[in-house]
Amino acid sequence: METSRFSLPLPGRLRWAGVVACAALAAILQGCAGQPTITKLVDGRLIETRSISPRAYEHASRAMVYEEEDRFAEAVAEYKTALQYDAESAELNARMAEAYLQLDDAPNAQAAVDRSLAIEVTVDGVVAASHLALQRGRAKDAAAVLLRAVPLINFANEAEAAERVYLERADAQVMALLPAEAMATLETLLSGLPTSQMGLYRQVSIAWAVGDLPLARRYLERLIQIEPEHLEARLLLARLFTVLQKRDDARTAYVEALSRSEGDLSVAAMYATFLESEGLHEETVALVEQMQTSEMDAGTLGSRMELERIAGRLPRALQMADEVLATHPDQESAGRVLLAKGAVLEASQRPVEAAQIFQSIAAESPSFAEGRLRATAILRDQGKVREAQSLLATIAVDNLDELMKDEVVVARALVAASAGNLIEGRRLLAPSGQKKAVTSRIALARAVLEDKYGDWTQALALSESVLAKDLASAEALNFWAFVAAEKKHMLPTARARAEAALAFDPGSAAIMDTLGWIYLQMDKPQNAQTFLEGAAAIQPDDPEIMSHVAALYVRLGKADVALAKVKRALELSRDPALSIKLQALQKSVGTMKGTAN
Repeated sequence: METSRFSLPLPGRLRWAGVVACAALAAILQGCAGQPTITKLVDGRLIETRSISPRAYEHASRAMVYEEEDRFAEAVAEYKTALQYDAESAELNARMAEAYLQLDDAPNAQAAVDRSLAIEVTVDGVVAASHLALQRGRAKDAAAVLLRAVPLINFANEAEAAERVYLERADAQVMALLPAEAMATLETLLSGLPTSQMGLYRQVSIAWAVGDLPLARRYLERLIQIEPEHLEARLLLARLFTVLQKRDDARTAYVEALSRSEGDLSVAAMYATFLESEGLHEETVALVEQMQTSEMDAGTLGSRMELERIAGRLPRALQMADEVLATHPDQESAGRVLLAKGAVLEASQRPVEAAQIFQSIAAESPSFAEGRLRATAILRDQGKVREAQSLLATIAVDNLDELMKDEVVVARALVAASAGNLIEGRRLLAPSGQKKAVTSRIALARAVLEDKYGDWTQALALSESVLAKDLASAEALNFWAFVAAEKKHMLPTARARAEAALAFDPGSAAIMDTLGWIYLQMDKPQNAQTFLEGAAAIQPDDPEIMSHVAALYVRLGKADVALAKVKRALELSRDPALSIKLQALQKSVGTMKGTAN
């Protein structure tokens, strides 16, 4: 794929809705051993609770603070101390199980879940058990386990707990590649809690994934009616209208979203991109002018420059950066400005200048490593491997965070492979003596490397290793589905995985393209058309998406349209491998036209 849509950067780890959800503290700490029992009647049921131990409360409170800070080992220690004062708390054991899961300690998580459920079956205990099943890659088991929580909840008095259980179960069913069952679960939720915003949004996502766009629209409009300020829903509706080729409706949806966002620059960029794709350049310029302010700062500069670039005013975008740099900002601010300047140059197909700007970031700037990595990627794409290697050698990794360290490793591996040393690239991305396991980022990077250099079965296996840890990883699901589709391998499973990916990342043009391509490989052009044309409507300048649309029109027997799409894809392509494929497709379309004539 064009510089691979699966390479840099990968999104953060997706988590299923409600994972490690913290209930109200009083609900989690339902009492302390030795405290008097309090009995009360709730909705015709006799409920027994216990008063809260101050000592248990104190340590559990601290544990949850640690969880918020991702300090899970310390959270476990605090939960253990809290349990010394309340050994019979099912909820505390469930919370400790969740903390163990964040530490990838399944045995201790299992023990904590077992203790929790042995004391009493609670929503927290059942949910923790379902998360344990998910961590072990058993999504069907996770969905089945959650049925144990259904008798414990009702929509009248425990709406929050009920919503949590049904959302968790629906997401587990999506991970199990059972979208119809997930939609049925969400319908049960919405029948009992019609105003559940998360329930409606999840239904939108799944309906879109299975190709029922009119249903997705109805759910979105219902959600917006309930919560007019739901910005994400409004933006998704604008994208859906774009896919449905309802341009006036899409424009109205973007205007409303921009208004309700109070002029958010990222929303303005989405709207400007839409206007440009529709050929409404004058409206794009007017929008950009409307978004201008007299003040300029490093924090918003990147977004403002991107708006200028979208409007085709690159000189103005570069001038804005130079004006800020002329004020001699501190190294941190200067680094962000130079990253923004390099980004607009790169997006404007001026990679040489972009690389120079990225390399000009001072070593003292926090953006130094990112600038070097972005320059390295450009040099590698241009075949300047030695220069890329030299640049990588200037990055000191000791002071980098773990995520950035992974990016440096990935960059070194890709450069090594580009230099013809695939063995070294594989070695860099393999588990080391010090690091027994690799991160999802590293595993997917290795998968991309294997796919690029011909070992697609190994690429699938590596993406499977990511899914074994995170069944909700849209990136891994989409990668597996696309590679399988390219080889016409296990196409029904590829389709199901692409649907799950789109359900977890609704509106993604890349995933829509994958799903459409799978349908085309399955010889179902009518199904493919919805997704491929939709992906092209969202990203009209993506050469690979355009190549798939061209192949679709070949299959539909529309040679003239196919030829126009191939030519456009060739104009956009910067990837030699893709260009070769496009040239072959162009030749076959020409032959088809000649035969027709």
